[in-house]
Amino acid sequence: MSKEFIGAFTFRNEGDGCLTSKYLEHTEDTSYTESCKRTPNSEITDDPFEGTYRTSWLESNNGDDTAQLTITKQGSIYHIEWTNLTRNTTLQYRGRAMRYEGNLVGAYWNP
Repeated sequence: MSKEFIGAFTFRNEGDGCLTSKYLEHTEDTSYTESCKRTPNSEITDDPFEGTYRTSWLESNNGDDTAQLTITKQGSIYHIEWTNLTRNTTLQYRGRAMRYEGNLVGAYWNP
């Protein structure tokens, strides 16, 4: 099965376990926002992005969605998974990112 590219994103560490994001889907003409809060049971590492988060984002149909966001690091590459919490905890998106000027910059696709 081939991966279908969905879009690109940036994550910024806001401190206190919070991340903010801007993302752009490949079919849209405007960007949207995402907001993340590290979960209390998330393992704390020295990396400001690694961990498990509860995340919510806006969508083009004036809707919103909520998921569990998991960020892990292997070498200099970050692996990201969005797991839908309202649809039987299915994997919704996967992504990869790199650090650039203190932020995560990457792309995401269907699993």
